[in-house]
Amino acid sequence: MRRSVLPWVLWFGLGCSEPATKTDVLGSAKPESSAGAKSKANAKVDEQTAKRFEALASELVEAGFTDPRTVKKQDEVFQKVFADPEVSKAMGTLIEQLLSDRAVKPHMDEILAASLKKPNVMAALQKIAAGAKGEAEISERVEKHVEAAMGAEAVNKAIEVGVASLMDAPEVDSKFGAIFANADVSGMVQSAMDDRDLAKAEEDLAQSLEKAEGSGKTEAYLSDWKTAAKADPAVKTAAADFAVAAFAGLADALDLKKVLSQGLQSPRTTTILAAATAEALAEPEVKAAVVETFASLLGDSKNVQAIAQNVDKILKHPKFQARMKSALIELLSSKAGGLALQLAILSGMKRPEATKALNAFLLTVMKAAPKD
Repeated sequence: MRRSVLPWVLWFGLGCSEPATKTDVLGSAKPESSAGAKSKANAKVDEQTAKRFEALASELVEAGFTDPRTVKKQDEVFQKVFADPEVSKAMGTLIEQLLSDRAVKPHMDEILAASLKKPNVMAALQKIAAGAKGEAEISERVEKHVEAAMGAEAVNKAIEVGVASLMDAPEVDSKFGAIFANADVSGMVQSAMDDRDLAKAEEDLAQSLEKAEGSGKTEAYLSDWKTAAKADPAVKTAAADFAVAAFAGLADALDLKKVLSQGLQSPRTTTILAAATAEALAEPEVKAAVVETFASLLGDSKNVQAIAQNVDKILKHPKFQARMKSALIELLSSKAGGLALQLAILSGMKRPEATKALNAFLLTVMKAAPKD
């Protein structure tokens, strides 16, 4: 999951319309009446105007998803989602399966052996094991030792930044876009459009557009509107409010947690990630970085900056990134998985709070339009 997912949904949802309907100023679907049908020329202008509004609204919403409040909410939501017992359990199982995979295990054995040859590692392990009553207790102590180091803020930040660099890659982003290219959020948009104030604002806007069209100033009107909307603090606030509301709905979205849990447990996921992990670890530079990370974790866990630097080196290594990007693209290419993810996110978004925030955003954008 990532910040650009929800703007994609809105991008394709604002102009969602059914066949045999006409498009109004906002691009919402309304039945065509023979008595009120416009000329083909005017209909074409309306359609072009609607597309311009859709593009403007999408641009403004996407900016809202970069607002600090939105980023904070996103982090809170996905921390909660991945801390869900079922999702967390599925993630742990996946990691265990990857480490024990027959293609990955030889590399991990080699990495561990190389790490144990480091003098500081052996000294640290002997200290950890001192007084233990058996291998089980030693393993438990080592596990806690490693978990404490991995839980450090600097290490978590390095992981977060490294994963984000993978997820935000253009080729991965385009796959997310493909998943949501046909997302149907017409119900949510139409619910917002049913608001009386919004309907009145739309009528006023339509009149202003007709006047601009009659005087040959449509292009100038739309350009001035775009400039005013992008500069309006109220529009920026409303866009961020919607983004926050949309993310908030995902925090308790049972469908999303179920989809993520099932996806992590899928044999297809394990197979794809195991192949990618084995190929990445086969690269000498990547393997050397992993050895250094293990040595830091086991030998000097208090030096969290060194651990973070080594983690950063692994996640941002060009060969590691190239292989993991191809794995992500392959994972996201599943039609069934993509549809399940799409429906789960839409389900989490379709809440009264999000619809209300979308309503307020659309109204604020229309109010930013030039007055007669």
